[in-house]
Amino acid sequence: MATKRWWVLGCVVLVVAASALAVAQLRKRDFQAICDGAVRGGSLRYAIGDGGIKASDVDELDSELPFGRLSECRASAEDDSTGLTVAVGNLESSSLMSELSGHRDLTGLSGTSAPMGGGWPGVLTVKNKDIAYATVVLKCGRSAPHEGILVNVKQMLVEGEGNFSSDKRKRLKLAQSGAAIASDVSKKWECGSQLGGEVDRAPDDVAVNKPLPLSQATGTCRAMRPLAATAKKWGITRAASTGSDSRAPAQDCVLSNSKGDRVYRLSALYGPLEAGFRKSSSSLFQVSGKAGRKEKNPGWAWAGAKCPDGSDAALFTASSIEHSKENKRLIVGAEFETKMLGAFARDLGGRRGCDDPSLPTG
Repeated sequence: MATKRWWVLGCVVLVVAASALAVAQLRKRDFQAICDGAVRGGSLRYAIGDGGIKASDVDELDSELPFGRLSECRASAEDDSTGLTVAVGNLESSSLMSELSGHRDLTGLSGTSAPMGGGWPGVLTVKNKDIAYATVVLKCGRSAPHEGILVNVKQMLVEGEGNFSSDKRKRLKLAQSGAAIASDVSKKWECGSQLGGEVDRAPDDVAVNKPLPLSQATGTCRAMRPLAATAKKWGITRAASTGSDSRAPAQDCVLSNSKGDRVYRLSALYGPLEAGFRKSSSSLFQVSGKAGRKEKNPGWAWAGAKCPDGSDAALFTASSIEHSKENKRLIVGAEFETKMLGAFARDLGGRRGCDDPSLPTG
C-alpha cells in the first residue's frame, strides 16, 4: 500500500514538473517580438532572467521620442522585480536620446559611463543604484535606410532586487541585453553596422571605482599623470577611470582629493551623443561654440574637436563636483582647468583620430 502511495505521489510530481516545463516552453515559444517585431525574447532575458516576461510596444501617443522615432517598447519580469524600456531612433532623435541615456547632466557623479565592451560602439551608464542604461550608436552602411540608429535600453530594479553600483552581474547582464537588442535592431532596420562580439566582462561604474594616485592614472584618466604635481597644489591627488575604448560614444574620468572626495569630472561625448547634448534644451549647463568656460560661476568648461570623416564631432567637458554636506565645490584656476581639459581631450580624442581640440581662452 505504501509503495502504491509513493508511486502515485511520484506520478503527481512528474506531471507537475512536466506541466511547469511545458508552460515555460510555451512562454518562450509564444513570445511575440516587440519594438515592431525587432526585439526577441532571448535578447531581453539576459537582463530580465528566465521567468515569465510581460512585454508590449509603446504607442506613439505615449512616446518619449517625438522626433526621429523608429520604435519603443517595454518589458518586465512577471513578478515585476525589474523592467526594461527600449527606445530606437534615427539621428534626428539625438537630442532626446542623450537625455534618455542619462547624459543630460555631466556635472555630478550620476550618469557616468563605461565602455560596454566586446567591441560594441556602446556604453553602460549608471544613474543610481536602481537605474542604468545600455546605449549603442550604430553607424549604418551607405545603402541603409538610415545613416545611423541609436538604441537605448533603460533598466529599473525594484528596491531590494540589486544594486547597479555594487553588483557587477547586474551591469554585465544589462550590457549583454543591450548588445543583443542592438543586433536585433540592426537586422530589423537593415543598418549593416559593424557590430561587436560577446560581452563577457561587466562594465565599470567609474563613480565607485577605487581611485589611483594621479601619477599612476590609467585608462580614461591616464593623461592626468604629467599634471600630478600641479594638480596636488589644487588638492587633486587621485583619479578613478574606466578602460579606454575608441568605439565608446561616451567616456568619463573622476578626480578626487586626499580625503577621498570626488571633486572634478572630465567627460567626453562623441557623434550623435555630442550633437544631442549640444541641441538638448534640458542639458544642465549649455555649451555653445567650439569652446568656452563659465566665468561668473567657475567650475564648468568645454572644448570641441572634429573627428574622422567630418560627420562626427567630440565634446569634452570639465566640471567641479559638489562634495560634503555643505555642497562645496573645488574651484581651480582657469589655466590649470584648461590644461586638464586639453590633456584629457587630446588623449581620448587622439585615440579616435580626432583633430586637436579647440580650448577655452582667457
